[in-house]
Amino acid sequence: MSETKGICYIAYGESALREVRLAIHSLHQVGVELPIALICAEPIHIQKIFYVPFEDHSFGARRVKVLLDDLSPFEQTLYLDVDTRVKSIDILKGFDILDAGWDLVMAPSVNQGANVFAHILPEEKQATSDFLYNKLPIQLQAGVMWFQKTPRTLSLFDSWRTEWNKYKHHDQAALIRALQTSPARIWLLGLDWNSRRGSIVDHHFGQAVN
Repeated sequence: MSETKGICYIAYGESALREVRLAIHSLHQVGVELPIALICAEPIHIQKIFYVPFEDHSFGARRVKVLLDDLSPFEQTLYLDVDTRVKSIDILKGFDILDAGWDLVMAPSVNQGANVFAHILPEEKQATSDFLYNKLPIQLQAGVMWFQKTPRTLSLFDSWRTEWNKYKHHDQAALIRALQTSPARIWLLGLDWNSRRGSIVDHHFGQAVN
């Protein structure tokens, strides 16, 4: 594809394929008309969608997420989990931040402080704490993120893959370890951009689990 900017979803399994239809509908409802790429095992019938065929059997398709820099056909990508519902045309402002020179745009998770990485397997959680210089990291939520293919971003994704492959489970702790190895310019947004009942993105966490 020749488009510079676009939106990317990952969908594996019946629940995810059901949710992605609703997610795309929410984009159209608020007037977003950017090209959309869907990474999945087999195409489903959704008009005006560009399919990226890719086989995956990892936990929650996490391996696909850490390959987005390679699989996304766009120079600037808005990645959205399929259980997100876009509520405002303001979603496009993330691209303005990329245009200003930032590598990634994300929101923090609601889980911070004592709850950081609470969902991460104990072995990985301890290894992450031992590895990080900062013992009070900010947990980022990668279910909504804008990124562009800068040298820093590509280096970060390479490190993210390396870290994820150590445990092959959730992606959040691996991302924070990768950032220590391969720093990037990340603009942090508020929770309205990625949370349950957020005014920009309403994230229905868990809806895509089969």
